[in-house]
Amino acid sequence: MLKRPAPKQLSAEAQAIITQSSASQTGKTQKVRSYDPEYPVFEVPVCQKILVYIPNHTIQNPDGTIGLRMDKFAAHPVIDGRSFGDVRCANGVVLDELKLDGTCPLCDAISENWELYNYEYQGVAKSKGIDINSPEADDALKQDRIDLLKNFAIKQAEVWYTFPIVVIECEEKDGQLTVIPKKNAQGQITGKPMWYSIRERTFLDKWVSGYDSIDTADGSTPTSPAGLWAILNFTYTPKNGNPDKMGSARALTVSYKNMGEAYNQWASYFDKMTEGWTPAKAQEVVVLDVVRDMDELREVTDSIMKPVREKIAMHKLGQGIASAPNAGALPTNNDAEAALAGFGAQPVGEIPAAPAEPTNLVGEMPNVGVES
Repeated sequence: MLKRPAPKQLSAEAQAIITQSSASQTGKTQKVRSYDPEYPVFEVPVCQKILVYIPNHTIQNPDGTIGLRMDKFAAHPVIDGRSFGDVRCANGVVLDELKLDGTCPLCDAISENWELYNYEYQGVAKSKGIDINSPEADDALKQDRIDLLKNFAIKQAEVWYTFPIVVIECEEKDGQLTVIPKKNAQGQITGKPMWYSIRERTFLDKWVSGYDSIDTADGSTPTSPAGLWAILNFTYTPKNGNPDKMGSARALTVSYKNMGEAYNQWASYFDKMTEGWTPAKAQEVVVLDVVRDMDELREVTDSIMKPVREKIAMHKLGQGIASAPNAGALPTNNDAEAALAGFGAQPVGEIPAAPAEPTNLVGEMPNVGVES
């Protein structure tokens, strides 16, 4: 029987907070992506186009080119129960303050996922009456291998980028957002800065591919999107007629827009507004970017790997052996993603993270009209 909550006498202030907070609940689980609401994280809009400005904050790359200032790091895709997430990797990071010694418990745990994979692969083959070392096993068990790889609790780390963008409030037409900036009576526009997190492979595929189409004064090709305006197009036509966030993320195309000299003042304004949006700030407020200490890494690894280790123990107990069986001609490395690609599977599309409602900007805004 469900125990009843104890009655509570709350202050008027506490009651007001609970009433206000409860009124905004939707009944759906919301993933916390930023520890500070003043630094929100961008989320993919469903089947929409949006106009953004990428602040002109740059660094010099080792090869001498100019790159976008960003937090660049590796993170492990993980499955924790029914939840999917990413945990920042600590491999190669040595920092006494956080007890980091250059190793990463998540990296080390990948071998245990392969151990369970071998057990389960052998079990699937046996249930189908197929010898895993036979010539027909490659084709007959291909989908099973793909499915087992997808279920890895911890996968090989992938490189991520996190940098600020400014989402521009735009006009609506027929209930749909356009990419025409919305101006008030004084000709001012509104933009909201947000963190944008994206996998490196998606950035190279979606963002960098558009650099060649940008017209520059000297005819050169940009080496980063810093200081550019871009249209992020998440629109697509789903077969079932119901667009969703994942499909929108996969459909993303990025094109760059020449806004003209009238918008240079706004670019400068947004640059100043986001000066403090540094990689260090991202590591402080963005959940994905926060660096865990060694104790936290071990704790999260043990939590994620608990069901994996329990299954391995059951397999060993059932077979009465101390090591996993030889799975025949299987990948020998720990790169589950590379193995998955080798079996012809398609990678999951990019899903960045969630905008709060636009708020008024602070600071001195340019007080002149601009042309669309």
